Amino acid sequence: MKRPRLRRALGVTATTALGLGWWSALALACPLCSADKGDSLRSYYGATLLLSAVPLAIFGSIALWLRRAARRAAGHAKRPSAVL
Repeated sequence: MKRPRLRRALGVTATTALGLGWWSALALACPLCSADKGDSLRSYYGATLLLSAVPLAIFGSIALWLRRAARRAAGHAKRPSAVL
């Protein structure tokens, strides 16, 4: 009973793998591989700079937010309470 199910699953898997293989060949996998060498090198460096700058910007903005929150908390702690 389980043989037809297994055979069908293998057929679907094989068909999917072949389809994805042909599709990536048609798409040329990535634009850097099919571009001119000068354009490719510039694109590679640009992508590297972008991918390096984004995490730094995220961590920097989190650090700035934490610093501002700490300063605000310190400012509120120094004020005397008006309610007795």
